[in-house]
Amino acid sequence: MITKRIKQNKTGASIVEMLVVISILVTMSAAMFLGVRSVGGVQKLAMSTQQLASDIRLMQSNVLNLRDFNGTFPDGGWGVFINKATSTNYIMFADLDDVDYMNGDNSTYDQSTETYRTVEMTGGVEIKEILVDDAPVNSFLVAYIPPEPLVNICDDAGICGYNKVEITLANFDNDPKIIDINKYGLIDIQN
Repeated sequence: MITKRIKQNKTGASIVEMLVVISILVTMSAAMFLGVRSVGGVQKLAMSTQQLASDIRLMQSNVLNLRDFNGTFPDGGWGVFINKATSTNYIMFADLDDVDYMNGDNSTYDQSTETYRTVEMTGGVEIKEILVDDAPVNSFLVAYIPPEPLVNICDDAGICGYNKVEITLANFDNDPKIIDINKYGLIDIQN
C-alpha cells in the first residue's frame, strides 16, 4: 500500500513550492549583497593596514637577505617613509648612503634615486596620525640598517633614535587601525 502511494505521486514540485524556494533564494542573495557592501570600507581599511605592515616587514627582510637595489647593496639599509601631507601613500626606499644613524647622523634619503616603490592606499584609507614616542609628527621614517638589522626611527626634523612609532590609519566612519613599530623591530597591528 505504501509503495502504491509513492508510485502515484510522480508530479514533482508544485508552482507554489517553486515560488517559495525562489523567494527565499532572492531574499538571502539580497541580504548577502547588502551585507558585503556595508563591510567593504572595513575590509579595505584592514587590507591597507595589513599591506603597510607587510611592506615594513619586507624592508626588514630585505636587510636580512642582503637584497640589492639596482645592482648595489644599500649601505644605509632599507626603510619606509610616511608623510601626513601625502596621507594616501607611503614610500619604500633603499638608503644608498652609509649613514651612521646610531651616532646622530641625520636620516635622509634621496627621493629621486633611492625610492624603491610608492604605494597608494585605496578605499579612502588615509594616514590620520603619526606619533613618535607619543608625540605627534607630520612625517617619519623607519630604517633597517644592516647587518643585524638595527632599527632606526626618525622624525620629521631628522632626529633619530626614538623607541617607537604609532601610525593610525582610517577611512570613512570606520574604527581606525593602529600599527606600532618599536626599536627592536616588532611590528604590531592594533584594532
